[in-house]
Amino acid sequence: MGEAKSAACELVCEIPGVNIYSDGTVDRSTHDQHLPTTPAHPDQALYGAVSKDVTINSLTGIWVRIYLPQGAPKHGPQINGELHEVGGLPIVVYVHGGGFILASAASSFAHDICCKMCAKLNVIVVSVDYRLAPEHRLPAAFDDTFAALKWLQSQATDEAASEKEPWLAAYGNFGKCFLMGQGSGATIVHQVALRCSTEDMLPLQICGLVMDIPFFGGLDRTDSEIKFGNTYVDGVLQMKLSDDFWAFSLPIGADRSHPYSDFRSSDAPDLSQFQLPPSLIAVGRLDPCYDREILFVEALRRGGQEVRLLDYPGKDHAIYFPEVEGDMENAYAVYSNFIVTCTNQTSKSIIKPAF
Repeated sequence: MGEAKSAACELVCEIPGVNIYSDGTVDRSTHDQHLPTTPAHPDQALYGAVSKDVTINSLTGIWVRIYLPQGAPKHGPQINGELHEVGGLPIVVYVHGGGFILASAASSFAHDICCKMCAKLNVIVVSVDYRLAPEHRLPAAFDDTFAALKWLQSQATDEAASEKEPWLAAYGNFGKCFLMGQGSGATIVHQVALRCSTEDMLPLQICGLVMDIPFFGGLDRTDSEIKFGNTYVDGVLQMKLSDDFWAFSLPIGADRSHPYSDFRSSDAPDLSQFQLPPSLIAVGRLDPCYDREILFVEALRRGGQEVRLLDYPGKDHAIYFPEVEGDMENAYAVYSNFIVTCTNQTSKSIIKPAF
């Protein structure tokens, strides 16, 4: 990282904090300067939550950051006034964004979101630190997030106390699990939910999906990409950056017609063949991805999936739901109501094996 390059080794792509060279090497020496990090704090609450890091796969180096509400009781937690049983805190598995190339579970923006969500909603948050492209191209991020869910499943089934993560064992309800992602993290959530629908995940039950500003692409340019994606405005995803994200995260040789990028691809799975839990999808009309996001919502609905759409006129790709429209308390109430509604829809909320 950061070593001098010969004249023959050219810089082929420069993404803020990541330089990619023609010989395939990647320099991340300034990554954390562009995206500052925050350490876990198991003994002192931040925004009403404590946190700690847990390695779940020593071979791949995958770890999660777990968040617990400060002073969480071992019985009787309430969400919107509804009582949950002992050890009943819902578990939200959070997947950060960054175009599959940037950020981590320790990035300050992701850490702050998870702290606030944990405390405001009275839930456990498990934030996944998946491997990044281009060193680890897709489907590595999908594999790692799925592995985190399988780890949660093992936590629910392992009878050996020494193998159990204490916060999850004491406070978590594995029957009330939600997947949440933002940007490319939302794309990961979609792909992992499809994979889960072909697996027996019990006793882990995934009750709902939260996808904020899902990140998709394609060879054609949509109207919103043309209108909003070519002039730099702070927080707005530019199409040059979007194209670079896809070019260096998709499998080598693939283009933006690949089903990981384009859900309308002829090779993309038929969504009507899956039984997915309800989705809450937040989008901003100033986002270059807006047209694709709306098409994605329509595709899910055509496939018989239940979707609630939150369409914010004044927001762009920098939206970090639930802190939107200057009304944080109302936004958190939307999350809370979604959690309660989904956990009450027992027959519809469980991802059941499709085989």
